[in-house]
Amino acid sequence: MSLAAPLCIPVQVTIGRSRWFRSAQAVSIDGLLFIRALPDEIDSACEVLFHLPEDPQPIVCHGRSVITEPEAEPPQRRAIRFLDLEDAPRSRIARYLEERLSHEH
Repeated sequence: MSLAAPLCIPVQVTIGRSRWFRSAQAVSIDGLLFIRALPDEIDSACEVLFHLPEDPQPIVCHGRSVITEPEAEPPQRRAIRFLDLEDAPRSRIARYLEERLSHEH
């Protein structure tokens, strides 16, 4: 994952009629990193919906879970990579990254 900023937000993950809510711990323009491993059922393309802190508009796009800990047994999927993030939400994430990371230095 590219440069990521910490956060703690709920994320809705949907595949067909199944829906899960998981807490993300970081966001980048490429995807989300989660606090705990995602359920095994989230192993294909999915839809993600989340709000950046202090941003009333949701970000909705498709993503795919990514194995982040291949050495774990079983391998852990703790990230979702965005597949079709549009320019406007990408810009909002980029602004969040800039604001959040500039405060950390």
